[in-house]
Amino acid sequence: MELPTFLWIIACAVLALLLVVFQYYYKNKRKGRLHIYLSFFRFLSIFGILLLLVDPKMVSRELYIQKAKLVLLTDVSASIEAVRGEQQTSDLLENFRNSSELLDRFDLEQFAIAEKLTTLDSLACTGEVSNLAKGVKGLENLFIKEKVATVMISDGHQTQGQDYEYVQVPEKMGLYTLTVGDTTQYRDLALGRIQLNPYAFLDNRFPIEAYVHYKGKGSARSNLEIWVDGKKAFSETLAFDAIKNTVKIQTDIKAERIGILPISVRLRPLENERNTQNNQRQLAIEVVDERVKVLFCSTMLHPDMGALKKAIEKNGQRTFEFLDLRKPLAGGQVPEADLYILYQPNRSFTQLYTYLKNSNANLFTITGPKTDWGFLNQIQSAFQKTTLGANEETIPVKNGGFSYFAADSWSLERYPPLETELGETIIHREHEQLLEQEVKGGLIGEPLLATLMGNENREAILFGEGIWKWRMQDYRNQGNFEGFDGLMDKLVGFLSANKSKTRLSVDYQNVFRGAREAVITAKYFDKTFVFDAKASLSLKLTGNGAETEIPMVLKGNFYEADLRQLAVGDYTFSVENKKEGLIKSGAFTILPFNLEQQQLSADFGKMQRFADYNNGMAFLPDQFEQLKAELLQNDRWLPVQKSQEKKVSLIDFKWLLALVALCLGLEWFIRKYNGYL
Repeated sequence: MELPTFLWIIACAVLALLLVVFQYYYKNKRKGRLHIYLSFFRFLSIFGILLLLVDPKMVSRELYIQKAKLVLLTDVSASIEAVRGEQQTSDLLENFRNSSELLDRFDLEQFAIAEKLTTLDSLACTGEVSNLAKGVKGLENLFIKEKVATVMISDGHQTQGQDYEYVQVPEKMGLYTLTVGDTTQYRDLALGRIQLNPYAFLDNRFPIEAYVHYKGKGSARSNLEIWVDGKKAFSETLAFDAIKNTVKIQTDIKAERIGILPISVRLRPLENERNTQNNQRQLAIEVVDERVKVLFCSTMLHPDMGALKKAIEKNGQRTFEFLDLRKPLAGGQVPEADLYILYQPNRSFTQLYTYLKNSNANLFTITGPKTDWGFLNQIQSAFQKTTLGANEETIPVKNGGFSYFAADSWSLERYPPLETELGETIIHREHEQLLEQEVKGGLIGEPLLATLMGNENREAILFGEGIWKWRMQDYRNQGNFEGFDGLMDKLVGFLSANKSKTRLSVDYQNVFRGAREAVITAKYFDKTFVFDAKASLSLKLTGNGAETEIPMVLKGNFYEADLRQLAVGDYTFSVENKKEGLIKSGAFTILPFNLEQQQLSADFGKMQRFADYNNGMAFLPDQFEQLKAELLQNDRWLPVQKSQEKKVSLIDFKWLLALVALCLGLEWFIRKYNGYL
């Protein structure tokens, strides 16, 4: 009992005694045993009432035994069944539940892990993915302050999340692993990552990159085939051994027709290979006809035109034509094109600029000493330049912060200078500079090559004449024109892409490996091309003999339709905004695929490495008794006797209230009976 509490009790007793003395003995002539009884009852009543008013806190101590927790983390993904470990898992759980020795020592708690951590009610190994790292971290959060012996029962395979092998378990959580399933390592060939662009241009070659992995002892040979649109397009013989167990295959295949081309990558199985599900992969690529017409407009002939023609026409999807503005336009009409190159504009470009303003065409303007800047500043508003009337040679310097397209591989080594007219340039639209100007060894803060973005069109401006020298220098540097031609290919691709923005765009895969990945997203913009978060988009789906309509749900800055409930098959769809009448259509295929059934052997080695990384121990199902002995004999898991102090208010003691009431009642009754009232 604390000292202040003890002093308060003494004070209450003294005060109660003084009041009794004053009431029963001060100037009171009555004596005898009855008088003593009455004063005693009065003392108890007053003392009890004072204690209740002061309400001192009483401390009580309780002793109890705290057991360590034995937590079972059980993998319930479908891979357990694939490696034939479901019965072993069931037997292990029963052994833990029925072991009286373990239950006397531990508090048993059971959890299941597949995609997320849940309590384990009944065993059903049906999870479509396994995230063991998430399960271990979830237990850490649940038992922050408790001593826990953790037993992870799994086949060692994980298909989602952080690699559990490198998860650090807290020291207070002892780790034991139990690897279930067939641990025999069979010879197996498997297709790994396959790289394939979603789109290709007609008559162009598109690249495919595939990795093939081999597990097993000794050497092995196989054959990989790639079938496109029902025809064999590629074949290669592969050789493996214990050291060379991964082979990378790269090839280019020609896109011969427009539309979605089904692609099948097939790997010939080994003799007696058990798992052949991972020996083939179904893909698809969409072939589009994106021929680009480039019109070079000028009033002069110049070597720059020849260099640009060679570089642009190197891509078979692009054509290059010359419009001589020294002559009247045929029929008074400007020819249509996807990209217009305006070379050193002057007043002969007046009719052309009038047409370009109305058509929102994509432009590549090249200026130089012969450019009429007075005319150019007046006829267009994208950029202005105040010239000084002096020409100068300027060296190109690459801007490392350029982000509109990848230009990192382009080298400017020993590039000769271009001839430009000095002056101050102002660009009025959103833009980035790919090249800056260096004059006499110093940057002058002026752009040399800039790209401009807009809602209706894209533009590029080159402030210099003589780029034919750059192409020649590339040949001197490398023995080919790849650097310069590659830059022009990317620049023309950037300028000719998205000539006008679409208000409704849809993103999806042509082939989904299992319904779990089947998701279609869409973006919708209002007439000012601002994302509309209040639009009502619906997806109409046709496939497997049925038609359904699914509302698309807003998810941040896009709309989404979750199709993971669909069955395997071919589907066509359309995304529609009924209010505006905008529709986008497409098609996709859902293939039968279960990632959890790609492995037929348990990975004991990985489970053992996980245990070793955390100073734990790894066991197999037939070593249950050894695991049990370790748990029972390890002093870390001994029960601990603990005491718990509780502060209790006297007002919570009902017997004290009853005593006060009893004493008051007895005093009144005795006084009444003896005529003292």
